[in-house]
Amino acid sequence: MSSGHRIPNALLLLLALLTDSLPHLQAASGRSLPARFSRDQLGGGAVHPSLKRPTLLTFHGFVEDAQGRQPIILHVLIKAKRLPNGSFSVRAVSYAERVLLQSDEQFAPNPTRMEMFLEYQTGTDQPWQSLQLLMLGVLNPQGPFVQQLEVPLGVNTKNLRLRVLDWPIFHTVDLHKLAINGLHGQYMKLDGPFQHGVVISDIHGIETTAAAQLLASHMAHHLALGFDQYVVYTRGPEIFEALVANSVTANYIQAGLLQLVTMESLQVPSYDDTRTDKTYAFHQSYDPMKLIAYNHASLMFWGDRFRLAVLDPDEFWSSHQSHSQVSTWFDTCFPYADLIMSTRAEVVCSECPLNGGTELSYLQQHWDESNPTAVLEHWSKVVTFSQDPKSIFWPDKVSQVWLHRPNLLPGSHSVLVTIDETQREVVHADDCVYVVHMYNLFKHRIPNDMTSVYNPLRWLVQ
Repeated sequence: MSSGHRIPNALLLLLALLTDSLPHLQAASGRSLPARFSRDQLGGGAVHPSLKRPTLLTFHGFVEDAQGRQPIILHVLIKAKRLPNGSFSVRAVSYAERVLLQSDEQFAPNPTRMEMFLEYQTGTDQPWQSLQLLMLGVLNPQGPFVQQLEVPLGVNTKNLRLRVLDWPIFHTVDLHKLAINGLHGQYMKLDGPFQHGVVISDIHGIETTAAAQLLASHMAHHLALGFDQYVVYTRGPEIFEALVANSVTANYIQAGLLQLVTMESLQVPSYDDTRTDKTYAFHQSYDPMKLIAYNHASLMFWGDRFRLAVLDPDEFWSSHQSHSQVSTWFDTCFPYADLIMSTRAEVVCSECPLNGGTELSYLQQHWDESNPTAVLEHWSKVVTFSQDPKSIFWPDKVSQVWLHRPNLLPGSHSVLVTIDETQREVVHADDCVYVVHMYNLFKHRIPNDMTSVYNPLRWLVQ
């Protein structure tokens, strides 16, 4: 296992200066991040919690599997919200990593669903009693896992011990402090208007200036649709510096519309990347980053009357002109939905050169900071459709968030919007929303020959 990540000192200083002047920025602070345990440290104490929201706690212990007794590291994100009667609701997201990977392991699946408990005392001389966090629904047995507990009234909530299985180590937690540490107040919001956020798990593999321009266009488009907040997960200093250097995204950061969370601060597992197994490489670069980011964001906005859309930077929600605000998708089109899923229209750039250059370079050449969405109008040809949906959901009504959709809790409601491939139009007039994907932006999937393409969909809101 690789050693724990640390952010370069120059970036820490920049982040510290920005954090002083931009209180809404959720990037790493100037404090050192907790290091991950090395192999010879297993058996000691627990890592001190970070100041991230939600709070990150790290445990280390052992589990039994077919290979015998195996050391494991478990990261737990925990958040508390106060209910109107004075009690607390607690939700946690956990993800595990193995110190030693087996030859056939993909990433580091939890060998078992880790049972977690909050322990309390009725008096200083009384024995500790346990309250178990309930495991919520699971789509993917690899994790992360979501657990929740409604703490009864009368429990001393200022001095609880969080334990995992029968491991001897524990974290002491104070639910009052956890609740106050929330982004949007300590009380569970049970009514009132919704806000809407967009989550982008990671931007990597492309030149950072182009990434910042793409994100600026992405944000301008969705903010015009009525979205209120962006959370973007970053790796390394380069993308952060590009977002600060771009005038549009820098203004969004200063206005509190764009929050940045470093993947390093979440202690995302990172293993030796010299292995050539393709399945392993897929899970290393794809699953851990997105799954942990999506579930962290869902927990961060749990209890706060927020709906979240999870997207890649080349994917955009869109709608008919009569439903050009995200609130109307839920209030008018699907008033009982807690989760809207939509299949995707795959679009390509209709004006990009047939020979030479890429769609991303075309976006860079025509990007205008005074009108960041104007360049998107060049992507106006629908070439195919994907039945793999993307989603926008209320975190309170879901548990684990998988790559494109979350697991819906019992009693919640969802709707799937599909596009008719034969007619190439939204199936029903009431299906007022759909997703478009810039199909060729990052790699050349199809020839840029538009002579045979039929395109009745006008995807940008006018």
